[in-house]
Amino acid sequence: MTENPSSVVSAEVVLVPASGREPDAPPSAANLAEHTAAPADAERVRSWFAERGFEVGPPAPRSFSITGPVDVFREVLGARLEVVADPGRPSVRSVGTGGGSRALPLDAVPPDVAAVIREVAFAPPPDFGPPRP
Repeated sequence: MTENPSSVVSAEVVLVPASGREPDAPPSAANLAEHTAAPADAERVRSWFAERGFEVGPPAPRSFSITGPVDVFREVLGARLEVVADPGRPSVRSVGTGGGSRALPLDAVPPDVAAVIREVAFAPPPDFGPPRP
């Protein structure tokens, strides 16, 4: 069941590291600097999303969240979202762009902003919690 356009959802904006290249290893305490985005890039991207009506979460070394109604995602990013509630766990929803993709298109993002975004995507719902009845 797809929810209505005013449903509020959140996505994670993952930024390109300041070096401009992907590190060889997953993030860890030893290599966090290799994964960290340039502060100016992070602020430019955060401001761009905030100016378009998203609630922007606090910055992490390489990412931040954006939250808003499904309508805002559609209007700003041109993304048709599918928000589906889990019938066995009504508080759990799966969000995607259709066809199983959780990544949002960046075509509507200006090139100077999109250049420092690795991905904007929805996290999969947790696979733990109360069992289904």
